[in-house]
This record gives sequence, C-alpha cells and structure tokens, in this order.
Amino acid sequence: MEETWLIKRQQLRELLREPRLRSYRELADETGASLAWVKRWVARLRPDVTNDALLHRRASPRSLAPAEPLVGGRREDFGHS
Repeated sequence: MEETWLIKRQQLRELLREPRLRSYRELADETGASLAWVKRWVARLRPDVTNDALLHRRASPRSLAPAEPLVGGRREDFGHS
C-alpha cells in the first residue's frame, strides 16, 4: 500500500513541476487521490519539488490527548456529591 501512495506522491510532484497551473481538484482527478490528500501533499511538496526526501511518508501527529488514568477502576468525579 505504501508503494501505491509513493507513486501518487511522485505523480503529484511531477504535475507541480510543470509550468501549467492546476487547481487542487484537477490535481486530485489526475492523481486519483482525494482533495484533502492533494492539499496536504501540495503544502509539503511545493517548498522544494526537487527534494526526494519529501516524498516519503510522514507520521501523523497524535490527534487525541492520552486518557486520564482511572482511580479504583472508575474516573473520580471531584466536586460533585
């Protein structure tokens, strides 16, 4: 699966190198990727379209904070009686 995404990122980079300007929608249609994916990767690739290191997968940041530890098997509800 990672190989498929790498190929899509390479296609996107090649499209960005061309002098013709394309909309995000056109880029998504030409690469077969979602609009959100194209926007995210255009932002990553555009600063340096010659840097091959940018093509490799980047880990997503953690979206949720770690859960609070439970006290005695249940969350303590302080301030409520």
